[in-house]
Amino acid sequence: MELIIIRHGETDANTKGALLGWTDAALNECGIEQAKTASKKLRELKITNINTIFSSPLKRAAQTAEIISNELGHKNIIYSENLKERNFGNWDGLTIDEIKQLHENEYRLWMEDINYCMKNGEEVCNINKRVKVFLEDITNIPNTWNISNESFQTLQKVTKVGKETKAAKTFDEVAETTYIIVTHLGCIRYMIPFLLGMPDEYSWRFRVDNGSLVRVCINREGYAYLKI
Repeated sequence: MELIIIRHGETDANTKGALLGWTDAALNECGIEQAKTASKKLRELKITNINTIFSSPLKRAAQTAEIISNELGHKNIIYSENLKERNFGNWDGLTIDEIKQLHENEYRLWMEDINYCMKNGEEVCNINKRVKVFLEDITNIPNTWNISNESFQTLQKVTKVGKETKAAKTFDEVAETTYIIVTHLGCIRYMIPFLLGMPDEYSWRFRVDNGSLVRVCINREGYAYLKI
């Protein structure tokens, strides 16, 4: 099985460095070109056995998915609420400088604890959970990575047992499946550690630019690896 995870194309908010959550912004001209470039890259990779394109329903992701769908001639898009970006509440659409000015105390708390939830926003644990629910549904990988205080080596052993006992049989049935997932930076940052059996704390170590692709392959034994 291969998952091709694509971050939506650029919006005007992205160019300003603003936090963009559930605000429904459209792609700008650069974002449209990025979506077309992603489609071209998929054609160059000769990926033809696409089963389904999944997408966040937010406009910037949906537009990206639709461009890719049209360019590849694949019309089956399924929209999932679990692929939406984190809701940033009162911070949505603001740049970091604006947040510092308008929400000084909250910003200080956020700097002290990256898991701090801004007013009217979404808890980090919630976006993390819904992303994992989505991936479990399409891959049958069990969520065994909720013990992030353990060592990475221990986590690897846990994921091996979980996959072998629950998922090995189903991977034989869907081994040649390819899914395209069009979503947001926040979601992708939690998807990669989950799929690779890494602690959630690793989520901030990944940079994923607008319109870029992340390829994750899952073999018949249920082990996942990045394909570069």
